[in-house]
Amino acid sequence: MIGCYKDDKALDDNFRLVQPRALGYEIQHFSSKQDCVDQCADRGFPYAGLQNGDLCFCGNTFDKYGRADDKECNIKCRKPDDPVEYVENSFESCGGRWRNSVYAGQSNIAVKS
Repeated sequence: MIGCYKDDKALDDNFRLVQPRALGYEIQHFSSKQDCVDQCADRGFPYAGLQNGDLCFCGNTFDKYGRADDKECNIKCRKPDDPVEYVENSFESCGGRWRNSVYAGQSNIAVKS
């Protein structure tokens, strides 16, 4: 893991996205941290970010909104309908609320699930 980074989005009055997320491409279906990282790499993105335990994003940059304390990436990896559970070690997490656990998008890196 490179680190924990902030995310945000801005919507206009019609709820259209006017300011994108820190990592702009979302992977809809993934099975693990490694699968998220691999899918981003396969699409040519150098970075993968996991957020809220169940979201996977890819991008060419990742620090649009700045660094967050690693303790803020504290949500256990989960399926979308599973309840949120917290972990002590950010390296065991899949991000946090509006926080991305960022990985280098190389399919040959070792990522713990």
